[in-house]
Amino acid sequence: MWKIRQEQVDALSRGVMEGFERRAVGHCRRVLTQQVRPYTDAQLRERVRACLPRAAPYGLTTEYEVLCFVDTSFLLGEWFDRDPVHAWALQVLQDSKLTPEERADLLLERACNCQLDSGAVR
Repeated sequence: MWKIRQEQVDALSRGVMEGFERRAVGHCRRVLTQQVRPYTDAQLRERVRACLPRAAPYGLTTEYEVLCFVDTSFLLGEWFDRDPVHAWALQVLQDSKLTPEERADLLLERACNCQLDSGAVR
């Protein structure tokens, strides 16, 4: 019988995380071209890593849901969920009547609308 050692589990976890980060950076470069232009890939990976533990308490745990949170952090500001200007975002994130995917969808939709309203997205 084979036994998986902890270092093997850790290596697999790192590989999964690196793959997610790589996909997230590519996504940001494709979808948020103007917003992420000033950032290096390393800075984008760091933002993705920082968003993971912040998204989780709101139930946003799938790749899609986390990417919605990451996208919103570039559209509204890194700490949008603590910014009183965007109090609506926290209300969406804490809305227990919505599924996590619905919260992620609504969050990103409203963030995009804020950008359109301000003329920041072309």
